[in-house]
Amino acid sequence: MVVLGCGIVGSGAARMASGLGAQVVVIDRDVDRLRTLELARIPGVTTLAASALGIKDAALRADLLIGAVHVVGARTPALVDRETVEGMKDGSVIVDVDVDYGGCVETSRPTTLDDPVFVDGGVIHYCVKNVPAAVPVTASRALSNALLPYVRALAGHGLADALKADEGLGRGVAIAEGRVVDPVLARATGADHSQLSSVLPLHREAR
Repeated sequence: MVVLGCGIVGSGAARMASGLGAQVVVIDRDVDRLRTLELARIPGVTTLAASALGIKDAALRADLLIGAVHVVGARTPALVDRETVEGMKDGSVIVDVDVDYGGCVETSRPTTLDDPVFVDGGVIHYCVKNVPAAVPVTASRALSNALLPYVRALAGHGLADALKADEGLGRGVAIAEGRVVDPVLARATGADHSQLSSVLPLHREAR
């Protein structure tokens, strides 16, 4: 099994596959992420720094390829081209998780839970746009658990103070007071970009 991307999805897939006894290669350009995964000493999991040649060689040997690459604010790059897909083993499987943003495999195209797979180049593709929808109750509970601390912070401290206290929460704001504060959204829509600190009273003088 080959996993492209060592974020939350990629590392989670590697751990699950290891538990099932698979031999897993995780590829990422972020060496620190790969080092963290290596230090976890997960049985059967090895890492590889991303390169065009390394990705192609690993894909050609894979029984299962998981595409777990996401570039914030941009289309996911096609790291696996059609020629490589056509050279993969007949009956091998590609799961392109980030197909919502184009996918990291050139032959990927969005599918649905009603018709989740297609075959291209002799390779089975699973490219459902919203994979967690297959387990809606579990997904909803997980999302609620992740969001609850932020909701409590907003309710307890108010918007400005909550954003000031949590840099991560502040990075998640796209629009505030009718103005676009996310630079990626501003570029995509052609809107004027405003700094969050200029929109909300985040930096108050001490009284």
